[in-house]
Amino acid sequence: MIKKRARKRLDHCPHSQAVNLYKFIRLILGPDITDADIARRWKMDSKNFSEFKFGRYPVPRLERLEQLARVLGINKHLVFHVAGGATAESRSKRGGASAVKVFNLIRKNDLRGQIKLLFAPMYRGDPLASLRRERSGATGGI
Repeated sequence: MIKKRARKRLDHCPHSQAVNLYKFIRLILGPDITDADIARRWKMDSKNFSEFKFGRYPVPRLERLEQLARVLGINKHLVFHVAGGATAESRSKRGGASAVKVFNLIRKNDLRGQIKLLFAPMYRGDPLASLRRERSGATGGI
């Protein structure tokens, strides 16, 4: 009797950002489109897309994310933000936003919320401190 090789199953997901990005893709495109269609539009191998869906394939590079933004019909910076690691456990560490949060901002057409989301990392801490550093550095080098 020939034994079948058991496929390695991962109980955890090493690329949780990929799962978050897949969730975002699904929220934007809806349930009517198949994974194979998404992979074809994104010009990604369907096997790799399946691995990506379950977090076993990392988030692609920026060029691929730009291509995904065109497929989704949204601003590439929002895709970058979701892909940057916005899972529940990492949100406090990185300051990213969940797929659902970004989707709701897009759905409501909340431009102020989108801008706030994208520029929030710049304003963490003391915003006047960065302004003072810029002013002191600008006058000394001329």
